Amino acid sequence: DFTALIVSSYGSNKDSSFVTGAGDTKGSNVEISKEEDVWTTNQLWGFERQGDGSYYIRNMKSGLYLDVDNEGTANGTNIKLWSNSNSTAQKWYIFAVEDGYRLIPKHCYDNNLKFCLDIEQGGTSEGTNVHLWEYFGAPVDYGRTQKVYIQKVDGHMPIFANIGENI
Repeated sequence: DFTALIVSSYGSNKDSSFVTGAGDTKGSNVEISKEEDVWTTNQLWGFERQGDGSYYIRNMKSGLYLDVDNEGTANGTNIKLWSNSNSTAQKWYIFAVEDGYRLIPKHCYDNNLKFCLDIEQGGTSEGTNVHLWEYFGAPVDYGRTQKVYIQKVDGHMPIFANIGENI
């Protein structure tokens, strides 16, 4: 188990974009946030490894879990925060792709459906939605929309050397 930032794009600190829990209540949206020179607890996620190799991904501020709305399997299905329901829509497989990772919900993986966490239209602006979208091939086909960086955190300092390391 570990704590990490989920980074959707890297630049200088002011240009980095982070996957963030946008609220503290069940159903709060998951979206992109941009912080200047500092990251906050709503950008931190606890990764809890399960026996099948998947992870529950829990927002450190709210204590709620990354969840695919209603176990949806259609392009554009929203990803939100929800209390732990032991649902396969809250378990995520993490696959190394190029220099980052692709996050695939267990309910899709188990049914051989090719859907993963996706940043809407590859957006990097504050408030850009995070949803489910089908993938067809290598991440080069999608660039920043379906590839994220998992930046492990030790205490309050990011461990930048771990980018690209297999989880």
